[in-house]
Amino acid sequence: MNRYIFLDNWVSGLLEDERFESALRTYLLREGYTVLVSSLSLTELYNPGWKTKRDRDRTVRAAELYAEVPTVVVNPRRLWEEEIHNNLSRLDDLPLELAFKDIIGEHRKRVVLMFLRADRSFVQHGRDIRDWASSYKRDKESWLDDVQRIIDDACMAGNLASDENGKLVQLDEHKELFLDFLDLRLAPADRISAIPKTPTSHRRGDTVGLTAVRFGSLIFWYLYVNVDPSNRIKHQPSDIGDIYHLSLLPYCEAFTVDKPMQRLLQRIDYPGWPTSCKIMDQGQLRNEIGL
Repeated sequence: MNRYIFLDNWVSGLLEDERFESALRTYLLREGYTVLVSSLSLTELYNPGWKTKRDRDRTVRAAELYAEVPTVVVNPRRLWEEEIHNNLSRLDDLPLELAFKDIIGEHRKRVVLMFLRADRSFVQHGRDIRDWASSYKRDKESWLDDVQRIIDDACMAGNLASDENGKLVQLDEHKELFLDFLDLRLAPADRISAIPKTPTSHRRGDTVGLTAVRFGSLIFWYLYVNVDPSNRIKHQPSDIGDIYHLSLLPYCEAFTVDKPMQRLLQRIDYPGWPTSCKIMDQGQLRNEIGL
């Protein structure tokens, strides 16, 4: 499998600095990384008003980077669906939406920009970034309501417990029950009975077998259920994007995050954790690439 590195969207905001861009590109090529870009990252880059921009916007800067280093696009939601179809087991490799390396080098930047600007040639083949953006917008609009509904449903099913004031209690006793419940929430009803709860790889704490679905469930647990009062992250609609992105971590050898999410990851208490994945905030990334 490729050596994947996930670059959060704050990295694209730093590409305006030519020294940073050059150092990052050199680092990626030297280390043999393949940049993992999510469909959500691309929708956040999508700028429908690009024609009015006089200077290079970050879409152009990102396209230049993606054209010069190995880059692939994955849809985290599709990855979850594939793992569920695989009985909540890890996949041998990621299901890719696009691999920019398949585009002839001299045309790569132009083609990447065509995709990011919803060019007709991509739209006609079902790769319309505007549809991805609309779908992500709908997910964000309903997400905080979905969080409360998930927690309420878990309490009703006995997978979480709350006191008379609505505070979640007995967290240690309910952790695995809730993680299993959350893992299965997107599974079709006719497949749930065939999927073993708490797959063997999870029970033995095998991080090599850790799935995107289970890691997404762990992020949900620490973000909304077992909350750290000293690192209380403000809940917002874009959390769904963070969960999707962080769920890719088990398939990566390096991963960039902001400081609040890095602190959340440091709290994960799970057999076999921490992973060997190199997790970097902005300062650590700069140090890693030699700045």
